[in-house]
Amino acid sequence: MVEKILVPLDGSPASEAALPFAIDLAKRYGAPVELLIVSLIPTLYHAIDPVVLKLDLDSCAAYIAKPAERVKEAGVTVTTHVAEGAPAVARAIVKRAEAIGAGLIVMSAHGHGSIERLVLGSVSERVAHLSHIPVMLVRPPGR
Repeated sequence: MVEKILVPLDGSPASEAALPFAIDLAKRYGAPVELLIVSLIPTLYHAIDPVVLKLDLDSCAAYIAKPAERVKEAGVTVTTHVAEGAPAVARAIVKRAEAIGAGLIVMSAHGHGSIERLVLGSVSERVAHLSHIPVMLVRPPGR
């Protein structure tokens, strides 16, 4: 049923709240997990200063290695991917899920208040709206 699980992370502890759920589902279905982080440096900026983009992509790769180790230690096959996608982070997540043939996207819903949502928007909400792949939203503890 679920052949691969995509877990988008954003570098925050709140986004990592999705990991235990993804690990549990991966074990139940024998599915590998891919962790994804989307670079927040806009692609247009890359044309202006590729060094800044390279530094951001490197920092994303360094960050995602730690949660990947947690997944691996739990006995689940894990891969990582760093994508360029700002400002269309939700589209980058859905595009990656489709590209790898994910059967499920498991991600944290940060639970921003109404003012924050108005200003920041909700990536998880947009992913759920854009995706044809099922999306499981996890609310971080204390939110």
